[in-house]
Amino acid sequence: MSDLDPDFYSNFLGSSSANVVFAVLFFIGAWVKTRLNKSKCAGNCYCFECESSLAQLEQIEHKLTHTQTTQKEMLKEIVLHIREKKQDSQSLLQLEDLKEHDV
Repeated sequence: MSDLDPDFYSNFLGSSSANVVFAVLFFIGAWVKTRLNKSKCAGNCYCFECESSLAQLEQIEHKLTHTQTTQKEMLKEIVLHIREKKQDSQSLLQLEDLKEHDV
């Protein structure tokens, strides 16, 4: 059994150090990934570009969609109001025309 002890410890030390190196590299990679998601930088196949993260883009898209919907509703109300005023003014013009013809 004494012949295996140095080999066992050598193999154990080698596999342990490989696992530690893998864990360190994994956590560094995870940290870099979270930093890229929080910053305005993104990696590309050929170069490194600075852009907004996906979460920020989704928030902006939601805000824009809500704003556009609100603006559409406001424009519809304005158009309806203008049409009502136009109809009122046309009916007043017709009344005035009738009064002029009657006189």
